[in-house]
Amino acid sequence: MKLRPAVLGEDDLTAFPFLRGAAAFDSSCSESARVFFIDKDGGYFLKKAEKGTLAREAAMDGYFRSLGAGPEVVAYASDTCDRLLTEKVRGEDCLAERYMSRPEKLCDLLAAILRDLHSVPTDGCPARHRTSEWLQTVADAEAEPRYFRENREFDAVLFPGSGGRGSAEALKATVSDCAPYMKEDTLIHGDFCLPNVILDGWKLSGFVDLGSGGAADRHIDIYWGAQTLWHNFRRADLSRRFLDAYGKDAIVPEILKAVSAGEAFG
Repeated sequence: MKLRPAVLGEDDLTAFPFLRGAAAFDSSCSESARVFFIDKDGGYFLKKAEKGTLAREAAMDGYFRSLGAGPEVVAYASDTCDRLLTEKVRGEDCLAERYMSRPEKLCDLLAAILRDLHSVPTDGCPARHRTSEWLQTVADAEAEPRYFRENREFDAVLFPGSGGRGSAEALKATVSDCAPYMKEDTLIHGDFCLPNVILDGWKLSGFVDLGSGGAADRHIDIYWGAQTLWHNFRRADLSRRFLDAYGKDAIVPEILKAVSAGEAFG
């Protein structure tokens, strides 16, 4: 997590006056939201985005918290913009040196964490139809995918001989062919990557950035678990090891390919 010194706006301090005087740091990594770390008490994160866009994340944070695996929601407010204030989850994300220095151990742990998450019943989950929403997003996507060189390289890692799998039309066809077989029976994180998994002494402390989570197809998380290892280590063997450690018995290769094709538009 990269931190840059920042100053909270007066509107933020009016909404959360107890933060006044605390040191703040910008940790944003997305164009769609601003995220600030506030160094007070055990630490807080303030996320700001367009009005109405953080309601699902607030709900999913609360749901994961009820499972013992999410941040404590201090407040969610929606006025001129959305503000979501959460307590910092104890520990460090997986980009910390102690974890990055042992990639094989980290890979196996991530696979075990994800398999455990996917065994949790979806009862009470506030986002019930994430696969349907994901499929609709792909269907509505721009004509040409934002298919960066990295994605093409990763396709070659995960699916040898794919050759990048062609045009936007071919990618969408891959998704539509598998759509009838994709399920909504698994609790997923939705953005399962190293910065969003918090560890405390090589044990899961909790998940963050849960706005894309809900009841969906497990292969969405499986894809991102393999992809985040490739992105951060550039080692094909780690991505394959992750799939093996998760369990090939629970992976349908054709659906994993379809998720990869759909995420090319993301």
